[in-house]
Amino acid sequence: MSIDPAFEPPYVVLEPSRHAAPFVFNVPHAGASYPDGFLLGSRLDALTLRCSEDAFVDALFAAVV
Repeated sequence: MSIDPAFEPPYVVLEPSRHAAPFVFNVPHAGASYPDGFLLGSRLDALTLRCSEDAFVDALFAAVV
């Protein structure tokens, strides 16, 4: 099974210039990319899929880096 190019990279790791504390912040539901192939394979419409997002949480934690 190949990964849809629209999902590349599947995740992004952002690191600070200097490590000051041993914390990892993970925001697995922050994505808002729904390629056509993904939507065609889903039983849910795009609006319903958006309800499963943690919208803007990635932006909220961006300053943590």
